[in-house]
Amino acid sequence: MAKSSKSDVIRSMQIEAALKQAKALRDAGKIAAAGGICQQILSLDPRQADALHLLGVMALQTDSFEIAIGSLTRAVAARPKSPAILVDFGHALAAAGKANEAVSAYRKALSLRPGNAATYLALGDAQLDLGHASDALKSYRKAQSLEPKNRLAAHMVASLTGEAQEAGADYVATLFDAYAPTFETHLAGKLDYRTPMHLLDLIAPHRPEGGRFASVLDLGCGTGLVGAVFKDAYEAIDGIDIAPAMIEAAQAKGLYRHLAAGDLTALMETDPAFAGPYPLIVAADVFVYIGPLEAVFAAIRDRLALDGLFAFSVERAETGTAEVRSSGRFAHNPDYIVSLAGERGFSVAEHKSVTLRKERSRPIAGEIFLLRANTAWQRHEDSR
Repeated sequence: MAKSSKSDVIRSMQIEAALKQAKALRDAGKIAAAGGICQQILSLDPRQADALHLLGVMALQTDSFEIAIGSLTRAVAARPKSPAILVDFGHALAAAGKANEAVSAYRKALSLRPGNAATYLALGDAQLDLGHASDALKSYRKAQSLEPKNRLAAHMVASLTGEAQEAGADYVATLFDAYAPTFETHLAGKLDYRTPMHLLDLIAPHRPEGGRFASVLDLGCGTGLVGAVFKDAYEAIDGIDIAPAMIEAAQAKGLYRHLAAGDLTALMETDPAFAGPYPLIVAADVFVYIGPLEAVFAAIRDRLALDGLFAFSVERAETGTAEVRSSGRFAHNPDYIVSLAGERGFSVAEHKSVTLRKERSRPIAGEIFLLRANTAWQRHEDSR
């Protein structure tokens, strides 16, 4: 008996060391090597929960959702009272589009660890994916009560209650300041982001003689992707973004004449550098962080030249006007865009349905529009 117990201790120490090595390899981005070590551990102990958990998390990182679900199902069976495993199981189910099952996993995790704000956020996301907005709001509010300074929780609560402007701006600025160093690599690689290219193609038949616009205003310019993609289509380009780190990255490209960080509607209305008039204004993947578009459309219309063009993208919503999604972004109904365009003095010159990028390896359906300023239109005083 003593000999068997000693063997068990030795094996346990070996497994612990192997797990440590696997986690270090995972952290270094060496997923295949880490996975190989986990498989070796499982050959010794098929129910080793930590190895199964790590395999599931790594599969989720690589968008192998069914493999993640399989590994994490086994991990939950081996250690059913682990909140961490249950939460990651929920993440895998949600990523695979199994929101009902994800809700169940998150609720089990919360029954074991009820004070975790991140789990309430994940629960709210799954409930929102199911269309259960009132339940999602309760979960987001619980997350906010647990972490009053949580910007994402504040953004989701405000978005669902129609009070998103200030909370949304704070969340987006913080998100993109942190995202700036890896922004372009992530978009072009994993997300297969092509919105600036779609917009450039959309305006091609409408470019002036000589092919270059005298000036362009790039709203939500980020690190300057539009400036780079459109570089043969303008003489000068200005940019606005809510995140200072994004503006610094755009400045480093040396393409922009004027750049400023802040709320794009406020800067258009108050900063003389963006007074225009611009023959072209572009907003690539920007309105997904704004929601209602009445105010920004009015400000854009005032900065356009006579007969000026306004090119932009939105994620597609099938009903309503603007709806917040579990991604934290808004989707807009194309009918709402067309109606708003008419109200704000635009005609629709071009409109196409496109795939904007990928998320969880699935295409995100969107719409791209090219609006033209109606020369005979004057904004009504009550819309100022």
